[in-house]
Amino acid sequence: MAEQEQTGGDVSEPHQENEPGEQAVIPGRGVVEGCCTLLLIASEVEAQALGLNAERWCVQQLKPGVDAVVTGVSKANAAGALGWLLGADPKRWDLVLSMGVAGSLPGSGLELGSVVVARACVFVDEGVEKPDGFESCAAMGFGIWQGCNEVEVPVWVVDRLEQLGDQVRDRVGGIATVSICSGTAKRAAFVAGSGCIAEAMEGAAGGLVCAQLGKAFGEIRVISNTTGDRAHQVWNLDKALSRLRQVVQRL
Repeated sequence: MAEQEQTGGDVSEPHQENEPGEQAVIPGRGVVEGCCTLLLIASEVEAQALGLNAERWCVQQLKPGVDAVVTGVSKANAAGALGWLLGADPKRWDLVLSMGVAGSLPGSGLELGSVVVARACVFVDEGVEKPDGFESCAAMGFGIWQGCNEVEVPVWVVDRLEQLGDQVRDRVGGIATVSICSGTAKRAAFVAGSGCIAEAMEGAAGGLVCAQLGKAFGEIRVISNTTGDRAHQVWNLDKALSRLRQVVQRL
């Protein structure tokens, strides 16, 4: 993964500094300096599993210190919703998390229900398809973020999110953000070739918005299915959504 320079704002770990009379906030539990963490939830089924209504681009409080917004599926929805919210209220949230289910990629060794914390959010399929293969935007000289096709997650965010998993099978690694999900073996192999261990459809878009605006960002996913030939994929969405609820409860 390419090393990310921090520009556009400071996303280093904040220090504890409460106003008199303000309730102290425990670092590492999802809330930073008494401000809210914002969760980006893509789909209606994920929203319903967390007890949210399905209204899009509307901020809802999950619990004290944790807000959520249902963005809709895709990079465009995620970036649009987050950009609009941060533009309207830039100081409300110090940490943004993209959360939901994901597909495991070939060779990852991930089990259904495993939690994956992103070390980097990767735009895997932004580029051009040529007769001799795929060329990324970065390879063409049009890097999406600082010359690269990925947005790295601050180390302190990764460390905090790792604490939300409690099983040996949980992992940290690259999460691919795709426009086309891997429903063929060839497609799954292509995405896995990026070095990522799971794929979803929104994370890097939210990470890019936060990187541009100087907001800390992370992505955490629960594996709901395998990728590859659609007819041979293995799914357990109910198990993944149940584990997702557990993770959110620990924020």
